[in-house]
Formats: sequence, C-alpha cells, structure tokens
Amino acid sequence: MQNAEPDAKEGIDTLPPKRKRHQGDGVLADGLGTVDQRFVDAEFMEPSGLVPLVLDQTMEFYRLLWQESHRLNPDAYIEAGVHTPAFSRAYAHTFRLADDDAVFSAPYPASGLVEHIDYAVYQQVVLGQRPNLGAASDSHGGAAINLSWLEAAIALDSLATLSFDLSTLGPSDVSAYRALLNHHRPFTGQTQVDQLNDPSIFVTRKNDLVYLGLLNRGNESLPFAVPLRGFGVSESEHWAFDVTTKTVSKASNVFRTTLAPRSFRLFILSSKPTVIWTSSSYTSNATTNRLSIELRGPSHVAGQMMIVGPRPRRVKLDGHELMERSLLSVSSTGHYVYHESGGLDIEYGHDQPHHLEVEY
Repeated sequence: MQNAEPDAKEGIDTLPPKRKRHQGDGVLADGLGTVDQRFVDAEFMEPSGLVPLVLDQTMEFYRLLWQESHRLNPDAYIEAGVHTPAFSRAYAHTFRLADDDAVFSAPYPASGLVEHIDYAVYQQVVLGQRPNLGAASDSHGGAAINLSWLEAAIALDSLATLSFDLSTLGPSDVSAYRALLNHHRPFTGQTQVDQLNDPSIFVTRKNDLVYLGLLNRGNESLPFAVPLRGFGVSESEHWAFDVTTKTVSKASNVFRTTLAPRSFRLFILSSKPTVIWTSSSYTSNATTNRLSIELRGPSHVAGQMMIVGPRPRRVKLDGHELMERSLLSVSSTGHYVYHESGGLDIEYGHDQPHHLEVEY
C-alpha cells in the first residue's frame, strides 16, 4: 500500500514517482478485533460475549482498508487474520484462523495443522468465506509437516503459503513442491466434508480430478472406508494416486486405506487418462485415444512424470518412441515403466522443453 494517500481523483498512474515507490500487491490485516482490557466488562459486552464498540471499529477498518487499497490498486489482494467478524466477508479475499505453529496440533493463538483445517471447514460451511490455511512454516523446508500443510490446502480447495527459505531446498524437495503446486489452485472446485465438527474426510472435485484428504486425529492407526458416491464422485472406476507413497491403486464405489496416527494423507483420483504427478510445468491436451503433453522445468531438477490410464500402445518423447522396461532409474532415457495398477512412469532431463505423446 502507498505510504501517502492521493486525492480521490488520483489513480496509480498519476501518482508522483516518490509516492509510487512503496507500491505493493496487497495488504495483510492482522488482529483487528483485539479487545482492550478496559472493555472486557459487562457494561460493554453483550450476552454472547461480543463487544459492539470494538466490533464496529473493526468493521470500519475493514471497509476503509478495502476501499482505499482498491482505489490505489484495483487488483489489490486483501488477506485478514486472527479476528474476522462473520460479516467482513465482503472486505477481504481470504481469512486466516491465527498464527501458525509447524506441528500437527497446537492450541490457539499459534495453531497447528488440525486447528487450521477445522477452521477452514467452518469458514466454508458456516461463514461462506474463502479459507486460508496460513503458512507451512517449519524452517526445514522439506519437513513432512510443511508438505502435509500444502496437501491439506489442496484437499480443502483452500489457500496456503510456503513460509520458509526456499533457497535451502535440495533438488528432491524442489521436485516434491513443484509436483504439489501443480495441484494447488485454490477456490476452483467443489468441496464436501463428512461432518462439521472434527471432520476427517475432505473431497474436492475439479474438472476430471478428485482430491481426497483423510485426517487421523488419534494416537492409533485408523482404517477408512470412504463411500465415493456419497461425496458426489461418479461410480466409474478410478485410478487413485497416493501422494505419500507415490503409488497407484484402483478404486470404485468405496475407497479403503489405513492412516498412521496423527497424520494427514492426500489421494488424487481420476477416471480418465491424465497427468497425475510431475515435477514439470506442463500443458496437456487429451483426445479419445491420445494424451499430448508439453513440458519443461529447471535444469537442476530431474524431470519425472506419472500418468494414470490403461496400458499404452505407444509412448513418444520428442518424436522418439520409448521402450517399456520393468524398472526406471534417474539415468533412464528412452524407456518407461507401466505398473499393472495403472501408473505410467517416465523420467527425462529438464535440459530443454519436451513434447510427450501417449497413445492408447
């Protein structure tokens, strides 16, 4: 936001250079509803616990922040956190629960993954807000909790932020995040959960993909039997990709698995041949019997792609037909592996852009 306000008739393009200097993409509003201890008294509080004086002040600030930010920059992104009155929805794009603690579960005000998940569900179902799961913030970028945080955001069709030093990531960690971020497109699907209180099943449908998230809050392993039809998933047989084990299985009416104690797992389901997991940036075009894929990526990250579908008739990379083999290694070129469960594995270098064709 600007460090000085222009006149009402001024816009971004008419600001003097000095006043453009601190131009930003958006604003984070944090803790706007904190109540001064002087007002925590029956004289000022309603029976519900609300303090109208503070609530009115908070809403005035929300309105002012939205109006002035968008007057300066019509595309400004507004994020709010910690204190978000239900009727503030019109004055911010996303809302966070609280600060983040990079652990599975922790109480407010520095909440863990479980607490952020629970609040995100409450926001979607009750408040009609776009939820923001906050930040994956373990200083070790490749930590499992960071990956689970992003996986939960994908399953809930919500926003999440990577809040650690990305320059410390090794090539394998970069590859893992690139593959996950290919699926992180918030607020573009339809999400259902099994229940409002202590939810454990999260299903988001986007185009031809289904994102299934499962949460085990307990201290013992927990079996799941998810009735897919009950979550709006078609009765067609699906290929199910396990993001944790990087394996493919088949699923039809009921999806079954077992979760370890205190864990979150993400599965990606598709009933059609498609790219399900890759470290590459890509565009894909599907016809009746063929997938045509353009892909590229950074040279220091190994190129890897898994496609789900039936056994292919032919696989070509840059016009050269690949041969099937039983095992791939990083140095494998000119080959692919097809797993009977429905996963097609291909490895390649990111030294140049590639064109991949899979015929069925």
